Amino acid sequence: MDTALEYINSGVRCFGCGACAAACPKSALRMVPDAEGFVYPQLDAARCVKCGICRRVCPVNARPRLPEEDPEFFSVRHRDPAVRRASTSGGAFTILSDAVLARGGAVAGAVLTPEFQVRHAVAFDAAGRNAMRGSKYLQSDASPVFDEVKKLLDSDREVLFTGTPCQVAALRAFLGGDHERLVTVDFICHGVPSPLVFAGFLRHLEACHGAKATAVRFRDQSRGCVPMRIGVDFANGKSYLGDCGSDLFFKIFLSGISNRPCCTECPFTCVRRGSDLTIADNWRFAAFAPGWDDNTGVSTLLVNTPRGAELLREAGAAAELKRCTLADVDQHYLHAPGGEHPDRKLFFRALKRRGFEFAATEFTGPRPLSRRLRSRMVKIWKTLTGGGKKRGYDK
Repeated sequence: MDTALEYINSGVRCFGCGACAAACPKSALRMVPDAEGFVYPQLDAARCVKCGICRRVCPVNARPRLPEEDPEFFSVRHRDPAVRRASTSGGAFTILSDAVLARGGAVAGAVLTPEFQVRHAVAFDAAGRNAMRGSKYLQSDASPVFDEVKKLLDSDREVLFTGTPCQVAALRAFLGGDHERLVTVDFICHGVPSPLVFAGFLRHLEACHGAKATAVRFRDQSRGCVPMRIGVDFANGKSYLGDCGSDLFFKIFLSGISNRPCCTECPFTCVRRGSDLTIADNWRFAAFAPGWDDNTGVSTLLVNTPRGAELLREAGAAAELKRCTLADVDQHYLHAPGGEHPDRKLFFRALKRRGFEFAATEFTGPRPLSRRLRSRMVKIWKTLTGGGKKRGYDK
């Protein structure tokens, strides 16, 4: 491997954030998908001048400055039920972004393109921001907005940036540290599934419904937020609505079997976060806010920094807010990543050889005895040989 890529293209450690490609002054790097559909930086050695900028902005190398104390925990929902129905869970993002837009700031977040790819964009009004609402269970390409965010901050304009924890770390590394006009919001992330899996899922649905897909809603709220549902519309007027207990894509996503390799050892799964605020679903609100149980969703909100607390105070008029404890909002991915699914390699082999429908059906049901025994043998072998990977930032 070229030494210029020593820290930015190291297989499972790469987050795919694209900060290196965005920062390269010679455009010597571009993000290229691998056999599983995940993007990694590829070097054009003829352009590279070995300036080292790519290494400096790589979040794999950046140790985030974490708060010394645990965050404040809240359950929150937007006062307007229509906003909650247009959101994934409670409308916390709208509450926060409205406050920034009202101050003349900008909002950077993920949008779904007409080609059903997820890209980050920058919005300056509510109409542009509304396209960022709702979950998108794919990794967003945030690299196109890094430079735009920097220019806005340099012009003394406030920016609210929302993304995965690794994207927040990537932006801060790209900027060379924190910025007083930047407010960052991450979410409790389950990991990002393979784009090839989602593309296969859409082709499968298009074949079943006899037409091209025209719209996708990763968290369809037409029947409420529980259970989680994915909705797809087709050019012939037909629609599909699948819940998380039966939909093949949802089952793959929730199992983590197709997640990006780095997600299995994510260093950002911790209570003390590198962002100003953290958003998540709150499934336990009925215990302390039974009056909120109208199936329009409730957000968990972690206030991690004074800057996040200030924004919440300013945005508070639009919010119904209840202070709570970690126990009220806790979930596994706030403490630890999901780990590598024992059948991950077999799943991708089946996906390549036999397609989405076979792989999804074969690997989302009960695990057969043969695969359970295989996993046990692999675990024993790793224990005996001292195998396994170390989670964290140190190489």
